[in-house]
Amino acid sequence: MEKLIIQSPAKLNLYLKVTKKLSNGYHELDTSFQLIDIFDTLEFVNSDSTNINVSCSERNINQEDNIIFKAANKLKEITSKKVGINISLKKNKDNEINFLFLSRLHKKKGIEDLIDALGEIRNLKWNLKIVGSSGFKNKNYEKKLKLKVDNYKLEKKIKFFGNLNGKKKDQMYKTSDILILPTYSENFGLVVAEALNFAIPVLTTNKTPWGDLN
Repeated sequence: MEKLIIQSPAKLNLYLKVTKKLSNGYHELDTSFQLIDIFDTLEFVNSDSTNINVSCSERNINQEDNIIFKAANKLKEITSKKVGINISLKKNKDNEINFLFLSRLHKKKGIEDLIDALGEIRNLKWNLKIVGSSGFKNKNYEKKLKLKVDNYKLEKKIKFFGNLNGKKKDQMYKTSDILILPTYSENFGLVVAEALNFAIPVLTTNKTPWGDLN
């Protein structure tokens, strides 16, 4: 092998519980997660020496504390191979995560919390498509949401599309990476089923009747 390139996908934790702290500082976890189409890239190149060298495109790393170095070193010990390898990690900051909120615009849907949370993200490229309306009788709420977006200066990242149906709504699902429904109350949550039908991971609260899908 002269060169091996592997994509390492990001994951979305659907459920995570720390069950035990180990003496080596690590933890035992009970978890369920969904891989998503965002990748870092690992490149492995043979070395003329017997050393293992790990580098990262984003920052300098301490090899002794790096989990990639530890895994490669352990593999070397187990196989008793006296060879070296240069491993480079290229952090992918080019991919943009496409979030989707698709529901009625109402305070109980938690969309204000969603905007607040996204407003705190600094080191990740993302956009949010908001599909739905607050209705004519509650149009001031939609204005309030748009004002909140403006206050965060997120008008280029968060877009409002109003109500969509048919092929236009399907296209929103097809061009999204994650559906987010941070609801405070939900009788069923049809959008969860619709998103899963399009093989899109769903991030929601325990206020929907979808707990069995953890």
